Amino acid sequence: MATSKKMTAKGFYNKLNSKAAASALGFIAAHREYLMSGELSELTKPVLDRVDSGELFPTPAISELKQIVAGHILAMEKAKADKAIERSSRVSTRTAKAFEAVILDNAGRIVLDDEGNDLRKAFEKPQDAERWVDRRLFDNPNTVGEVLHNGSPWETIERGDSIARILKRSKRPFMKKSPTPGKLSGQIKIRGKSQSFSMG
Repeated sequence: MATSKKMTAKGFYNKLNSKAAASALGFIAAHREYLMSGELSELTKPVLDRVDSGELFPTPAISELKQIVAGHILAMEKAKADKAIERSSRVSTRTAKAFEAVILDNAGRIVLDDEGNDLRKAFEKPQDAERWVDRRLFDNPNTVGEVLHNGSPWETIERGDSIARILKRSKRPFMKKSPTPGKLSGQIKIRGKSQSFSMG
């Protein structure tokens, strides 16, 4: 019976250590498809080729396969652990600030700035995160902003809303109002002067 290509490395390793593997030739025949084209085929196919050519007997081939699959699983687990450590170290630098703002493209991927860094930033207050998102969305078409609170979705911000807020916040240029003058200094004063004429 052929093994499904969707079998995982751990699943195959468990089969290698089961009673079914006691009959080495039968086990290899039953799992030939996985060995030739499965997830580990690059590592397992050379072993199967040596069995087929008579260079390697089935029983020692099972031992080799166990070592190969176990090594692969350990390497995958280490890579996963390293990635988790890297991710947690990045998160720990941001967790001091409860809110995180991030800019995403239409496919949901984080947008990169001109230097290739993620457009994401941590904030203590949600309004600061929202203002940051507004400015980034204004400069980046076809994007959407998200504000997270301790890693959970808090708010999704559409670009149109950001543009409207930014344009609304923009005020007319500040002009100093000149005081309205009262009485002008140096005004000409005109006084009427009475004249008297002699009638005689």
